[in-house]
Amino acid sequence: MNNGTGILTTTINPNLVLNRPTFFSGNGSGTFVFAGSISGAGPLIKTGSSTMTLTGANTYTGGTVVRGGTLQVTTGGSITHTGTNMLVSTVSGDNGTLNITGGAVSTLDGGIGLVAGSSGTATVSSGTWNISGGLSVGISGTGVLNITGTGVVNVGGGTGTVTIADTQGSAGRLNLGTGGVAGTLSAGTVTSSRPFTAGVSFNHTGSYTFAPQLTGTIGVVKDGSGTTTLSAVNTHTGGTNVNAGTLLVNGNSAAANGAGLVQSGGTLGGTGTLGGANTVGDTGTIRGGDATGVGTLNLAGSLTIRSGGTFSTKIANTTTTSNLLAVTGAFAFNPGGRVFIDANNVTFDPATSYTYLIATSGTSTAGLSVTDQTLFSTSNFSNSSAFTFSLTGNAGGVIFLDFTPVPEPTTVLGLAAAGMGLAGMIRRRFRRSKVA
Repeated sequence: MNNGTGILTTTINPNLVLNRPTFFSGNGSGTFVFAGSISGAGPLIKTGSSTMTLTGANTYTGGTVVRGGTLQVTTGGSITHTGTNMLVSTVSGDNGTLNITGGAVSTLDGGIGLVAGSSGTATVSSGTWNISGGLSVGISGTGVLNITGTGVVNVGGGTGTVTIADTQGSAGRLNLGTGGVAGTLSAGTVTSSRPFTAGVSFNHTGSYTFAPQLTGTIGVVKDGSGTTTLSAVNTHTGGTNVNAGTLLVNGNSAAANGAGLVQSGGTLGGTGTLGGANTVGDTGTIRGGDATGVGTLNLAGSLTIRSGGTFSTKIANTTTTSNLLAVTGAFAFNPGGRVFIDANNVTFDPATSYTYLIATSGTSTAGLSVTDQTLFSTSNFSNSSAFTFSLTGNAGGVIFLDFTPVPEPTTVLGLAAAGMGLAGMIRRRFRRSKVA
């Protein structure tokens, strides 16, 4: 069936039975809306550049292939063939798109970008894609899966595997959100065996918890203004980069030993463990604790805070902090590194000194000394001007934050006057001794 080469939107309602492979094509930018039901044993194959929209209940059992253009399943529409697959872009040169925008799709397996030279995209912005088997994003070609809004992708009843960039030369990306609200991936594991070409991006607003385990060579990127919480025991080796918003590592990801970078206004925190060599770059922030700033973040590798990077701590009371950073390896605080203090509206006596243990390191931090007051900033600290701040370390790898009272002006004047009086007495005695 061909919906032509124009931009006309056409709607038809009759039912259709597929007894053999049936191609729905069209090279225009028009939309072909099929409001009836499609049944039969044959597969549905979408080609061309046009859009085919399904709004009815479709039960054909031969599977679905999207080779070109867009196949869209909207509210009220459904595709149910649980014994066969949903495939997007199966031949070199294919550039197909699957959009689920409120409908329900149920298939055996799912595949996006199956062969070298093919490129496929699937977006689930509302509605569901239930996959009883497994899902591959970028098998030998390039695949992208976007899960946004109220969209849900359920793989293997919530325990299945999503494979990204499956073979040499392939590329795959899983996007949880594309700048707005993130949808839900219900799966057991997200994995890859291809370094550098497999990625998971969290690009969303609001708060979002990701429960599937991240394994293999996957790289994780946090974009968007929201807060992402990783709750699983993750072992991915492709690194963890925080470019915006907040990433909280609450599970034990000690084996996630790829290099990590926090930059561009991003924040890394949590109450779990993260491995690898982690670096906080310009305008990046690291802190221990959950979303409220309470708890300990453990780094099983090393930590470097570069110039412009920020170490953030939250005060609990006049003796302890609410959060802590525990580094198993080396802790390097480079010149120009910054310290942010959330005083949590604790009341401080301006005549009293305070010392807080805020971090530990597996190696000596005896050379650490930050006293430049321009590198310290505060919030919820009503009398911060009454103190000077310093960050120091010791040979045992313990890092301290000190508040030292600024002398009162009257005290300074008194000391100066006393000094002047003492100097006058010395001069008078000296003159008398010369006369004698």
